[in-house]
Amino acid sequence: MLTDDDRSLAELAALQHGVFSLADARGVGFSRNQIRERVEHDWIRCHEGVFRMPGAPESWLGRLAAAANAAAPSGAISHRSGAALFGLPGGRTDLVELTCLRWRRSRQDGLIVHESRRLHSADMTEVEGIAVTRAERIVLDLAGRWPSPDFLETVIQSARRKRLITFESTNEYFEKHARKGLRGTKAVRIHSQSALSQGQRPRLSACTNCRLRIRVP
Repeated sequence: MLTDDDRSLAELAALQHGVFSLADARGVGFSRNQIRERVEHDWIRCHEGVFRMPGAPESWLGRLAAAANAAAPSGAISHRSGAALFGLPGGRTDLVELTCLRWRRSRQDGLIVHESRRLHSADMTEVEGIAVTRAERIVLDLAGRWPSPDFLETVIQSARRKRLITFESTNEYFEKHARKGLRGTKAVRIHSQSALSQGQRPRLSACTNCRLRIRVP
């Protein structure tokens, strides 16, 4: 029989792509014994301490939300998964890729974890209620994987058209991380120097530090 706490948790999970954490369960009033019973018989385990509500359909966004929740507060969706959330070239929806300070949970098929000490709260934003690295960081991460100038130009121009980044914000982010050995900085440096030599300096406004509400196409 469903309790008021079950209904409250279901309502919360519905806002989080069907997933929730033990902290969420405690927050709506579940006792330790209630949690133990639900874990054993009802809730669907996604990661240690993170579950999917019974009846909630499994989805890519749900898998992203579960992974980001498991890595919180020092982790976020990144690289190709982050690019897909932003609707950028190089994005993939058939895997879950994230960056965190340290992943202490079990690995799963389709889950790619990048452990990094160079990730801070200022490097993260939110898309669809899911913690994700900023678009500037996505550009650097993709450049580290595919340093092709043509591909990088496509990614940067796409991000600018969507008003996710500006020429200035990209350079500022690059300068911040260039001396930290972050992959992709060399490719971005070459692109920036080429753009400057050609007099390219797009003037697009952007909200790179706010919490974005972007709908996935």
